[in-house]
Amino acid sequence: DNTANTAASYLKFYDQTTVTVGTSVPFMVLKVKAGKTLRVACGVGQGIAFGTAISVAATTAGGTGGTTSPTGDLKVTLHTS
Repeated sequence: DNTANTAASYLKFYDQTTVTVGTSVPFMVLKVKAGKTLRVACGVGQGIAFGTAISVAATTAGGTGGTTSPTGDLKVTLHTS
């Protein structure tokens, strides 16, 4: 939920226990448009597998680089099994 921000935010997911944002390579990056909510759904039995850990960071730039946090809160809900 990026409704608190007037610019796009990027959720960076890492399959690592220790992350250095801006240096560690994300497993996956999701862009959340300014003022919008993004929902990602996987079909039954088709989730996204992380082998080591799930670490998440929010920045204002996509890709590996970028260390600036969004100005407002970015709300994330993950459902795991």
